[in-house]
Amino acid sequence: MSQHPCLYCCAVMAGCLCAPLQAADHYSITEIPQIAHAIAVNRSGVVVGSNGQDYFVYVHSSGVVNQMAHTFVLGGVNDRGQISGAVIDLSAQQEPQAAVWNLSGGYQLLGPQPLSEAGAISNSGFVIGDAADFHENSQAVVWRLSDPGTTRFLGSLVRDQLFFFDPTATANAVNDQGVVVGSSDAAVFDSQGNEIGGTTHAFRWQNGTMVDLGTLPGGGASGANGINDDGQIVGESDTANGASHAFLLKGSRFEDLGDLADDPRLNSDADAINDRSEIVGWSQVRLADGTLAQRAFVRNARMRELQSLIESRSPLSGSVTLTEATAISCNGWIVADGFDNSAPAVSHAYLLIPRDERQNGCREDRAREGHQAPERER
Repeated sequence: MSQHPCLYCCAVMAGCLCAPLQAADHYSITEIPQIAHAIAVNRSGVVVGSNGQDYFVYVHSSGVVNQMAHTFVLGGVNDRGQISGAVIDLSAQQEPQAAVWNLSGGYQLLGPQPLSEAGAISNSGFVIGDAADFHENSQAVVWRLSDPGTTRFLGSLVRDQLFFFDPTATANAVNDQGVVVGSSDAAVFDSQGNEIGGTTHAFRWQNGTMVDLGTLPGGGASGANGINDDGQIVGESDTANGASHAFLLKGSRFEDLGDLADDPRLNSDADAINDRSEIVGWSQVRLADGTLAQRAFVRNARMRELQSLIESRSPLSGSVTLTEATAISCNGWIVADGFDNSAPAVSHAYLLIPRDERQNGCREDRAREGHQAPERER
């Protein structure tokens, strides 16, 4: 294992599984210094993000933000305090290589492939990303920290390359069982089964097999962005009326999550889901003057505009606009992008914490309190 100075030493808790409870009614909110776009958050409030050029690690317990050197790229963080991304040794003129850092210091390289970068990382040590294949084309891959020297290429949904020269796929999320979801090139067929073109479809990959998840009824394209440990998948899909809507997939059942305005013509997208089936993302809304705008949402039983749930006593209540909720931890902590209403052209990232953290406890916390975790969905 290579060594790297400590990013920030803090207590991090083991991975958690979460029980489905009612979503929080109110959130405290904190602006995250220096970060314009939040990428991921763990249960301890460790956030990774960027300002468009540089990458940062924010530790909520201390309020400290650590800027990564320009030789680092970040992609995710898990509940064990492991951060995924890529390392680039410019002095040696080397290509970027996927790596995982520990908050307490040190990093581990993934696979032998240069030209690779890690994205999300699960609590059990599965890491997804992309890497160059033998033809130097970028392909979706998965690593496991227990076997970091092995890179598994996921392939694509395309079997006949009639309309694809180099079909590709993008991995967006992975759960503790190593199930990967994302989007892939896919073929379009006529009523006789002849390939007539191409599109992009959401996929689920497990143990070497990639499955086409399809689309919402009448849709032509889709993509999967998140998966929880119960196998529930969220993403976006075209719909029959031409809009793109957030979806929830339970088993083989697609659910159209709609949008905040309850207008089927408007767009929405689900970015992430935790083990309590809380979903976050963004939705279009129609303002009073008739124009369209984008707003962050959180959904349990129903979709709600996230900024409307900010505690009224918060200094930021009514002064910020949240445009997209990008990630949610097992205990319901949410990171969102947005802006201060006095300077809407400048992007900021925010951390929102449920008012009642006991009700938003992770499954392992509830187990210690004597509650039985629910059975996984079959």
